Amino acid sequence: MQISLGLLATAEIAVAEVPACYRDLELNFFRANLVNETLSMHSISQSNWNLINQELQRNVRRVPEIVRARAKQMIPNPLDTPFDREIALQLLQEVLLEVFSETLSLFQITNQNKVEEMFQYIREQQIERLTHCK
Repeated sequence: MQISLGLLATAEIAVAEVPACYRDLELNFFRANLVNETLSMHSISQSNWNLINQELQRNVRRVPEIVRARAKQMIPNPLDTPFDREIALQLLQEVLLEVFSETLSLFQITNQNKVEEMFQYIREQQIERLTHCK
């Protein structure tokens, strides 16, 4: 029984070490205004914008779970103490791109180059949030 409690305490400490800005990026990276800007620049029908944003917000809820599962497979785990900012942010961006790509594919937006371009636009608009997350 004590082993289980010890493991639980270790897991809680590891999660607590992840900066709040990182947890915020996991769930709030896809701001509707930025998504709408990039959809507009890529001639995506405005009638789909709201639906895309709603689906994206639904799908982004899985991001923390996916990130933590993948981080556990890495040696060392970038989310453990000490938090490895560069690798953790790289992992987060990979997962966010996957979720973005999966979401857009539901709306028949499947050109991966176009999807990556849109993602990079959203990323570049938040570069300050990414660079200051430590």
